[in-house]
Amino acid sequence: MNQYKNRIYVRQANSGGSILGRILGVIMLLAIVGFSIAFGLIILAVGFVLLIPVMWKQRHAIKQMWQMRKQAKQQFEQQRQAQQEAESHHTERDSQGSVIDGEYKDLSDSKDKS
Repeated sequence: MNQYKNRIYVRQANSGGSILGRILGVIMLLAIVGFSIAFGLIILAVGFVLLIPVMWKQRHAIKQMWQMRKQAKQQFEQQRQAQQEAESHHTERDSQGSVIDGEYKDLSDSKDKS
């Protein structure tokens, strides 16, 4: 009797019965999901329609915001271009043989002495 005490029996439940019941269950699940999505889209459309008068009243503020954003973007682009031009100017000047501050050794004098 002790040998049967430690065994665990797992019984598989009958999952859904007939094939027709399974098919109807899947169809009902898809119908519920479809209705939920349709209901959400309807709520979204109604919300958008109700938001139109509010946006219409605020159109001047929205237009001003877009203009300010556009101006800020143009100003940023101009600053970036000016910075790139300044960096390229410094690079050109440095590559033309300008003296860089710091310690250096004149090699032409040491070759003449040898």
